[in-house]
Amino acid sequence: MPSTQPSTKQTTRDANRSPENSNDDPDGTHALHIAATRRVALAARSRSILLIYISTGYIFAGKPDHSPYEADAVINPTSLYGRTRSAGEKAA
Repeated sequence: MPSTQPSTKQTTRDANRSPENSNDDPDGTHALHIAATRRVALAARSRSILLIYISTGYIFAGKPDHSPYEADAVINPTSLYGRTRSAGEKAA
């Protein structure tokens, strides 16, 4: 029998999967990575739902193929994609 309890977990993968195309649509990139993430996070928080936000190597100054990074590595994105993903993490 299916549970009648509300879900207490939420995952989202809504991100621009083409970092090289982020500069072509900076407003859309900002809306997707920051504003949409903020809305999802606020909705999850208001319902006591755990939100899992997956990061990216692009938030670091190095190249993505230099990962994995440690949890306490310095964040220093060098691209619009990395900056908006980093801001999305803070919004989440």
